[in-house]
Amino acid sequence: MDAAALLTALAVTILVVIFLVQPLLGQRAGAPRRAAGVSSLEAELERTIDTLRELDFDRALGKIPEDEYPARRQELVAQGADQLRRLDEARGTPLAVRDAALEAEITARRAQPASNGVKRKAGYCPACGAPVQVGDKFCPRCGTALGHEKTT
Repeated sequence: MDAAALLTALAVTILVVIFLVQPLLGQRAGAPRRAAGVSSLEAELERTIDTLRELDFDRALGKIPEDEYPARRQELVAQGADQLRRLDEARGTPLAVRDAALEAEITARRAQPASNGVKRKAGYCPACGAPVQVGDKFCPRCGTALGHEKTT
């Protein structure tokens, strides 16, 4: 084996080792814990939501005493709100930024049906955002006059 082949093999080996070790060296120390923390908070929130749904379902079936239901529901809602707050803190998303993005998306979706000209079976009231049917002349929630096109 000549020197050029030996140097080429050595260079390829070094590059492969660097490629394999780079993710381990380039990763921040807190990054895996943060991702795992967000994941566990999301799982906790899902469990709380599922428990709340089960509680509502059990109440509808009459399995939960009426005097016990409000306290248990209030406890679960408070627990879910706390989990949402901790999840936002873990993600690093400021509440004002998230709310502004959500409001912008809602505004864009409400404006979309009126601007694209596509006939839909249902739409939204331009004044209050309540869902309305094509045949409605007035909004069922706020009474605003609606201007639907006639469908044939």
